[in-house]
Amino acid sequence: MSRSSGIGAAVAGIVVAVVGAIMRLATTVHSKGFNIHKVGDVLLVVGVLLVVFGLIAMATSARGRTRSRA
Repeated sequence: MSRSSGIGAAVAGIVVAVVGAIMRLATTVHSKGFNIHKVGDVLLVVGVLLVVFGLIAMATSARGRTRSRA
């Protein structure tokens, strides 16, 4: 996985986490059969996991790019 893929995953994770936080904390809508707060919780967790995955991908791709000349 390239470094840009890790950056993309981290940015996508931040966006998903922000949307989840808004759905969880800034809404007061109540409906039957669909709990918007639970969906916000799930999106928040998925966003955090994507950020962690992106950071790991960036760290491992940066380590693998060292070259030695003989």
